[in-house]
Amino acid sequence: MRLFVSINPDGDTKRELANKADEFLSGLNHTQTTFIRQERTEKLHLTLFFIGEVSEQRIDDIENALAIALHKDNTGIQLFTDQIGFLPNPVHPRVIFFNLGGDLKKLFGLHEKITREFNGIGIKQEKKFLPHITFARCKNKELKFTKTANHNLKFRIEFFAEKISLMKSILNRSGAVHTEIAAWKI
Repeated sequence: MRLFVSINPDGDTKRELANKADEFLSGLNHTQTTFIRQERTEKLHLTLFFIGEVSEQRIDDIENALAIALHKDNTGIQLFTDQIGFLPNPVHPRVIFFNLGGDLKKLFGLHEKITREFNGIGIKQEKKFLPHITFARCKNKELKFTKTANHNLKFRIEFFAEKISLMKSILNRSGAVHTEIAAWKI
């Protein structure tokens, strides 16, 4: 089973993010949007740690590691976004996302605690942690973005993260389906 740990913004924040994603994408030309798949509103999240494929027998170990990492931290994290980012770069993006700001010291501290506990049970993270919320994926590696008016879209969306979730991801033709397995107050 494919797992990850995430912060899932509340429904109002997800709708606000989806509206801003719509606004950005509407400023692109038809050739660009043909190769872009926008994430569904309910899937918008911040991945704290991508676990990957694990056997169902590992879930108890994973949940125990998360409980240890989170046992003292129950005050939440204030976050915001006011920028759109592109990976690997804005000319040939594969991912279009909302870059996150706010209490990043606390967010990185939370990520470090989770990483330490997961390393203790043999789960490693391959990629460097970059706080963001993906809202679109580019399906064509050859797609070349040109600067649009919406590249510098002005906005600020704030939200308060109160819990983290252990999520299961099932891949299918229409994209991944995410299901919460467990949650902890932060």
